[in-house]
Amino acid sequence: MIDPVKKTKKSGEETIWQQFSLFGITLGVVFSYTGVGIALGYYLWKKQGLPWFVLVFFSLLGLTGAIFQLIRVMKRIEKETEGGE
Repeated sequence: MIDPVKKTKKSGEETIWQQFSLFGITLGVVFSYTGVGIALGYYLWKKQGLPWFVLVFFSLLGLTGAIFQLIRVMKRIEKETEGGE
């Protein structure tokens, strides 16, 4: 018997905390991967004497890595929510 006071959660419905935590994960991944790309590009540009576009290349490479990581995280979250219900 279903308790009439307790509301059942519909599939696909997310709470504000789940959305906020997913936003935090997204920001963390994008900033960390892009930051590593910028740091590596800056080091190779300033310290090793490579052309300036190495900085742009590694920044974009870090951003691409962040996008792939976010895709993996989204697929894992989707798989866990489908299996949990």
